[in-house]
Parts: sequence; C-alpha cells; structure tokens
Amino acid sequence: QLDVGASVVVGALQLSVSGFYGRSADYILLNWDKGQTRNVDTTSYGGELDARYKLSPAWDLTGSLAYVHGQNRTDHKPLAQQPPLELRLGSNYSHERLTLGVLWRLVASQDRFDLGSGNIVANGKDLGPTPGFGVLSLNAGYRFNEKFLLTAGIDNLLDKAYAEHLSRAGQSAGMSGMDLYPPNTRIDEPGRTGWAKLQFSS
Repeated sequence: QLDVGASVVVGALQLSVSGFYGRSADYILLNWDKGQTRNVDTTSYGGELDARYKLSPAWDLTGSLAYVHGQNRTDHKPLAQQPPLELRLGSNYSHERLTLGVLWRLVASQDRFDLGSGNIVANGKDLGPTPGFGVLSLNAGYRFNEKFLLTAGIDNLLDKAYAEHLSRAGQSAGMSGMDLYPPNTRIDEPGRTGWAKLQFSS
C-alpha cells in the first residue's frame, strides 16, 4: 500500500490532503449469507481533503471531503463494506467562556456493494444500496471557571431518518423467540437527540 500526504498554510487558510493506493492478493472476504470465507484479489484507493479558514480570532470555518473506492478483482465486482463519499462542513466560534459550533454532514448514496459479503466484524455485510443523507447538528459550551465546563447540543436537528451504509444489521433480540428486526434489516440511526455534559477538572 502506498500512502501520500501534504499540508500547507496560506494566510488564514490551512489545507491538508492525503491519499492511498493498495493492492492485496490475500484479502479475506466473508459471505455471511452463504457461510463462505475465501481469499480474493483486491484494489482500493481513496483520499481525504481537510480545510480550515480563520475568519477572525474567534470564528473559523471547516470542511472535509473523504472518498474510498474498493474493487474485488477476482469476481470483477465492488469490494464489500466500503464507505460512500462524505462531505463535512462546519463552523466554530470561541470567545472568552463561550463556544458555539455547527456541523453539516452530507453523505452520498452508495450503490457499489456486494450483497451478503463483508468482513470479520459481526454483521459487517452489505445489505444492498444505501440512500444518501444530510444531518445537521449544533452544540454550545460555557466555561464557568477553570474547573467547570458545561456543554450541550442537538444532534440530527432536522430529525432526518437515515441509516449508515456501514452499520449493524438487525438480529434476534432473544425475547420469547421474537425478532425485533429481521437479520437482513438495516437499522436506522437515532432521530433528533439532545444532550448535555458537565465536566469537572481538578
């Protein structure tokens, strides 16, 4: 595998980029539906771009873009369990005791999959194509003094119904022989969620 990277600072702008290219002749591929494990030849490549722009001493903008492409060369099909294209856009404000933040996560649809195949992670298998989604989250923090910090936020502010392409599938709940979700059902992520955290440091 070949990995490359670089970073540069131009005034208020910070940029970093990284990329990789890899080939394998002994990749262990599992097909959970067929109960089959074998070695295949694979090729994968991808990269990530990160950027931060300082609008003022207290306020900055951030962004990142990540992409991975995997190919099963033995079977001439996509390599299972590969993440889709993802873009993150954010902004952070920090002045004296107050901090504010917003993050907008945009994930493209994933139509490159190998149904039933995956890796050694429990339930780590492709369940088919996954729609794209966008999730907006907010957070704020206030430092009362050197010892106490209160932070709070709302994740998935717009209450978007979505599931990750790389996610755990449904399985038996073990309750009176009933399955809450069939084994090949993709589990959705939480909806709108509020949280708060109080930190103390001595």
